[in-house]
Amino acid sequence: MCENEEKIIEIKKFKIYYNGMYNIEFEYNNEVYHFRIYLSYAMLVKLLENEGIPLDTKLMEFANSIKFEKSTLLFTIYRKNNERISFSTSDFSDEYFGYENSGHGLYLIDCSIKD
Repeated sequence: MCENEEKIIEIKKFKIYYNGMYNIEFEYNNEVYHFRIYLSYAMLVKLLENEGIPLDTKLMEFANSIKFEKSTLLFTIYRKNNERISFSTSDFSDEYFGYENSGHGLYLIDCSIKD
């Protein structure tokens, strides 16, 4: 992959869980990825509707993760080191500056839903 080349990958089977922030887990090219994502309320509603999951799903169900198999998320690759991929972060990561002041970096990975 060239330095300035932007590559988008599609993830079709994934799990999302909520622990104060939305986290995703999926497998891509025999590697398991797990990280925080920026997921707006509108995106969450669309994902739930795509899957046929009731909108009144309790947050506790997200604590154990919910599987998504009908929806497709798009991620932009930032960098690839050997076979491990780094993904582009969301501009919304900056909204969580209070967390950053705690001495821990907070990065939310950007994604979108494929129509």
